[in-house]
Amino acid sequence: MAHHHVVKSALAILGVAALLLGVACDPAVPVRMSTATAPATATAIPTPPRRVGIPAEVDAIINLVLAGDTAALGRNIALTTLPCGPQQGPGSPPACPPGQPSGTRVDVFPVATCEGELRPASSVQPTLETLTAAKPVLYGVYRAPRPYLPQVQADYVAVFSRPTPNGTLGAGVVIPAGKVAGLWFGCSARPSEIVPPGTEALLLPGG
Repeated sequence: MAHHHVVKSALAILGVAALLLGVACDPAVPVRMSTATAPATATAIPTPPRRVGIPAEVDAIINLVLAGDTAALGRNIALTTLPCGPQQGPGSPPACPPGQPSGTRVDVFPVATCEGELRPASSVQPTLETLTAAKPVLYGVYRAPRPYLPQVQADYVAVFSRPTPNGTLGAGVVIPAGKVAGLWFGCSARPSEIVPPGTEALLLPGG
């Protein structure tokens, strides 16, 4: 009797195994597979090597420009506060906000193009994008000449070259105390024309 029970159990096990094998081999029967994946491993972004001969905060600003990170650049802006006044052509004080009297102090971002501009704080981000969108390349870092941007007591000027439809033009990022306080484009100036001849170079052109 016991022998009969063992044989019966063995046959049942073989039947289950055959059923499972048939399911696995039958293309009409779906087989559920595990979809679990290994957790993604965070990839560290390599830090660019430090440039020799310039302060760390200036080096950090350069890296932000080269990375095209206008959002981070915007967090490292130093605006200049000046009294507003009537607009009478180049050299005028910044325009007064609507409803504000002449002499009201306003925040501006100096930009040198074919003439000196005192752009409002709302123009900082698009002004920075003019530089970063051109895929600039570091040309050199200089001790800021005096005067340079008249409204800013700058310490350094980081000069970049940038390709444009009109050829390779320059741009100077004016840096006092580790902040971006203005830009110097000049009047379609080449990289070699962004600072005056004889300006002390801290990092020779070519980066």
